[in-house]
Amino acid sequence: GHIFFGAAAERQHEAEIHLGRQRFDNIKRLLSETEPGLDLDEVPLEAGIDPTDAGLTKGDLMVLYLAWLTDMALKALKNTIQDFAPDLLTKYPDPCAVTRRFAIPCFEHAVDDVPSFVRAKWADQVMKSAFMRAQIIADTLGSKWGDLSAVEAKAALRCVRTADLTTLKLFCTPHSIREPVAAGATRFRDFIEEGPEQARARRLMLVVDAGAGTTGFALF
Repeated sequence: GHIFFGAAAERQHEAEIHLGRQRFDNIKRLLSETEPGLDLDEVPLEAGIDPTDAGLTKGDLMVLYLAWLTDMALKALKNTIQDFAPDLLTKYPDPCAVTRRFAIPCFEHAVDDVPSFVRAKWADQVMKSAFMRAQIIADTLGSKWGDLSAVEAKAALRCVRTADLTTLKLFCTPHSIREPVAAGATRFRDFIEEGPEQARARRLMLVVDAGAGTTGFALF
């Protein structure tokens, strides 16, 4: 009844692929194909993904994955600061308190999903709720990813689902950013010239984000 994350999940899947076991690994497709308005916290998982009777849902696994990703990212951030800029820890002793936000596909402009604005609003609310709960789960289960049972995970998820998160100080920004804009915010070393400010040329940069089911673009 254990849950596997990341590379461990891939190895487990490959070892049991002959049994028809599935992987839960595409949140974008879940948001793209689910009927808008559906409560993912009430949608049960297929037996091929969860053979236990813990009662985990698709909404639960979305929160669990985002919690694991949050925890991994914050640990990596802290290690990077310690290795390359330890003086920052004097001013900012808790890197886990860094503000973060989530990126989301450009659902509102989809030409093959009408009315697309309905899916966009629903998906944004789903991600906002999952993202906020994920911080609590990350803080709760951060030391248990390698030995987490489905029953233990469900108990934590059930508690955080009913908790009043407005009483807590959360560091996630409950406002999304579009995927191509997020990609363009990254500094592309091969594209932006190094050197004195006056020597840098002003250029246009087009970011095309072609993913699993959606394609978005942004011009900078």
